[in-house]
This record gives sequence, structure tokens and C-alpha cells, in this order.
Amino acid sequence: MGGSIRKDMSAKVTHLIANVSGGDKYQYAATFRVPVMNLHWVHASWEHRHELEFVATLDTFTAEHKLKPFHGARVCFIGFPEEEEKHMTEVLLSNGGAVTNLEDPGCSHVVVDESSVAERPEGSSRAWIVKAEWFWTSVQKETSLEEKEYLFDDYIEQVLSPNARRDSHATTPSSASRRKRKRLHETLSSLVHQQSPALHKRRSSVSDAGLLSVSGSF
Repeated sequence: MGGSIRKDMSAKVTHLIANVSGGDKYQYAATFRVPVMNLHWVHASWEHRHELEFVATLDTFTAEHKLKPFHGARVCFIGFPEEEEKHMTEVLLSNGGAVTNLEDPGCSHVVVDESSVAERPEGSSRAWIVKAEWFWTSVQKETSLEEKEYLFDDYIEQVLSPNARRDSHATTPSSASRRKRKRLHETLSSLVHQQSPALHKRRSSVSDAGLLSVSGSF
């Protein structure tokens, strides 16, 4: 179909095809605004191969096959009120993820409400344990952000530090509630934007013969 494949990410790569959100190539693509595509993009393009006017890199077509931010992720929520967890579950599912529990060895992420959980949850050693900010910001930016910037362990260390204890009087009882309301507001705003075609417009044009880099195994 006129494209080519590159093993490594570089400035010549115009699209990344992945079967899971995350990893070095994925983060490179997110940083440099390289579209991350689902494998279905290739299959769907092949179905149109006999159409002379078809362009696989057209914005409206690629928007249908972009990899969702939590594609392949198995997420466990800890410490959230029932209604908030229900809402987060709905958002997770609509963004390609699956809900699981701490006992699941395949759990990839444990999302913690740091305002109500004081100790590190015990679960799969392979799972990222992150603050709720990672989840909501990933939804807002439509990409799975790098987990190491939102680690729950780092938050606990910061809270237990002497400086944090001295500054604890500055925190008001209503701060957690305000933070939760902000999360809900950001999510609703994000969902509205997701329905807008303008959100999916590319910031730069690419040639019809796109260069592809493949991430993951198929």
C-alpha cells in the first residue's frame, strides 16, 4: 500500500502501530505527537485498497483507529467512594481498559485515591501503583502518560517527610472534595471534546506513503 516499516522510532516515523498503551516507543510517540494507531487501521486500509481516491492517512479515517489511552491496561481502583469508582470504571472501559482487582496477577495499574489511602496497597509486583491524577490526566490528554511521574510511593514519601508534616496545617478538610470535583469536571470536559471532530485534527500533514513503526507483538 506504499508504506514502509522502521524498527526504531525516529523523526522519519509518521505513525506508531501498537497493541498496548505504554512502553518507550509509545512515550516517544506521545512526546513528539506521532499518532499511535490500532492494528485495525492497517486492516481497514487494506479493505479500501482498490479505491483510487482512498488515503489511509486522512484525519477522519485515522481518528477512527487511534489507540485508546488505556488499551490493554487492566486497572484496579483503591480507596474511592462507590459513586466515583463507578464513574471511573465507565471512563476506563470507554477508553479501552479493563477493570480488575489486586489479586489479579495480570493487573497492570493500581490507581489510588491518595486522599483516603495511607499505605501502599499489596498487589502484583508488575503493577504500577499510581495516584488518581495519572488516570484523569491520561483521559484528558487522550494518551497513557508515563507512570513514573505519578507514583503513589513518591507521594507517600513526600507526605512523610519533615517538611510535609510542617506544612500539613495548610491543608483544609475540604481540599479532597474540591480535588474530586475537579476530576469529575475535567472528565466531563474531556468526554465532550472527544465527541468533537476538531479534537482529532492532525497538527501537521503527513504523506500518503506513511512510515510505520510497530510496537508490541501481534
